[in-house]
Amino acid sequence: MLQEVDKNSSRTYGKDEAYALGINNSTYALNYSCKFVPYPVPPIGRVNSGLLTTTVYDIDSAERISLPCPFKLAGQHRKSQALPARELSAYIRNEQQARYRKSPPGGL
Repeated sequence: MLQEVDKNSSRTYGKDEAYALGINNSTYALNYSCKFVPYPVPPIGRVNSGLLTTTVYDIDSAERISLPCPFKLAGQHRKSQALPARELSAYIRNEQQARYRKSPPGGL
């Protein structure tokens, strides 16, 4: 298992690290997503980071289960399901297109 594997993040210049590793039998679970991280200096920027689990066996399905958190956090957590690495790029692209359609004219 690899931690902090980025997909479409500023800190990796938009590179899909799971794809770049070339591991066929893997699944990716997004566990941190932020439009802009303002620190350190210079800022990190956009981050989409997760866990990449690899195996020599075929993966039929995978699920990320979010456990209850005892701390009160700002914002809401969304449920996410682990996707095979080969499907995640399309998922991120669809999410970005949906956000673009919802954004006000002239940007934010």
